[in-house]
Amino acid sequence: MITTTRPISISPAVFLTRMLFALSAYLALLPVFESIRTTLPTDSLISFFFILLFFLVAWSSLAKDGSDFAAFGMTLQGWPRQLARSLWLTSPLLLLVFGLKWAYVGAHPEQLELFEPEQVLKGVGGASWIHWVLFAGMYVLLSFAQELVRCVTQGSLARFYRDSGEPDRWRSLVVTNMVFAATHVHLSAWFALMAFLPGLFWGWLYQRERSYLAVGFSHALVGCWALFVLGVPA
Repeated sequence: MITTTRPISISPAVFLTRMLFALSAYLALLPVFESIRTTLPTDSLISFFFILLFFLVAWSSLAKDGSDFAAFGMTLQGWPRQLARSLWLTSPLLLLVFGLKWAYVGAHPEQLELFEPEQVLKGVGGASWIHWVLFAGMYVLLSFAQELVRCVTQGSLARFYRDSGEPDRWRSLVVTNMVFAATHVHLSAWFALMAFLPGLFWGWLYQRERSYLAVGFSHALVGCWALFVLGVPA
């Protein structure tokens, strides 16, 4: 009896190998950054380095392999609809963040206020509202950079499962989000856990909409609302 197997595309396997290398480099460099943490003005510099590392791996893989960017939802076609649907589907999460901050302020009125946009400037000597705008702009850029990594990773995993005949369902979403959360361990284990929860939503949003623009916009929107408007402590 002759059996046949479905051919597995090389591109997803090559990309996932590169991501494993980047993740190994992240783990290997953690002790180095831990040793110099006290000399840095903010942990955001460490986050920036790692986000850039994973972004370059994802982007270079797409460029070298000649991948179709649109296959990963990276297209401006119908961008108004992409943004509108992103805002609509993200609105419950925005309301949830607001409700949690409102409940906490109600229980601790002497500690926090409901709207504290200046929170992100605390600990930065001589900071002004110009810095607030710059920080917010940088956060938006990093949000889109992180979501590019998510879309390429989740899209590659979904394609890998599909080509190998394995059911995907939630596999690519959960595995990708575990990687996403793990790359926040340098901030703290608690922060990594907190990153995992909204990451599930953004993974679901990408799986539903297949739109990088929608996911990046949602990430930037939630982060700016929480950090730069409500002033949720990071």
